[in-house]
Amino acid sequence: MDDAIITVPNEQVEQVRAEVAPVLEAARALAVTDRPSYEHAMRLGAECASRIKHVEDIFGPARETTHKAWKTVTATVASFVDPLKEARSMCASKAAAWARAEEARIRAEEAARQEEARKRAEVAAQAAGASPVSLFVLGTPIQAPAVPKPVPTSQIVSAAAGTIRENWTMRVTDFNALVKAVAAGEVDLEVLQANESVLRKRAKALKTTMKYPGVEVFDEGTAVFRSR
Repeated sequence: MDDAIITVPNEQVEQVRAEVAPVLEAARALAVTDRPSYEHAMRLGAECASRIKHVEDIFGPARETTHKAWKTVTATVASFVDPLKEARSMCASKAAAWARAEEARIRAEEAARQEEARKRAEVAAQAAGASPVSLFVLGTPIQAPAVPKPVPTSQIVSAAAGTIRENWTMRVTDFNALVKAVAAGEVDLEVLQANESVLRKRAKALKTTMKYPGVEVFDEGTAVFRSR
């Protein structure tokens, strides 16, 4: 019975919904301008805290059993899917590495053929007693060897079961150099982001003694309510 899914009756759900709505409307209409309105805000906040506890008591058991079932199913799925994802990643990585190397090899061969054609054209021009430039100016055609057209990348990486798509990415090799480039205006500021988690921890620890350029440290206060 511990593993059974506990449900909350619809009537109880609607009752809770009806109780929550007025409290939210009251909080929206709240204006704290003096001591009495401040006391009222604190009382309303305390009522919210009490109602939160009440809702947790009602839905807690159902949420716990549902979450336990969800975790069980999720763990089962992961035990099958994770190895398949790992295998898929291996296949993709190895296939992509070969495709990129093959593409580089073909491009290198094409470049070599182009260079060979250029050299043959120069030899033909010298045999004719003129430079390639002068022959061009005189309108004398030079019969250069035919060079095959470049092989489209899509043909290199295409396979019956899939293809290798372009997927450009990056890695930061020198963060200090990147920061300096941003400071110098060579790279836009958008590439950097403040580590707010670390800054917030330091603000809590250092308080008013924290003096960082471009960072404002302040106490925004947190209300603590006594729930019934």
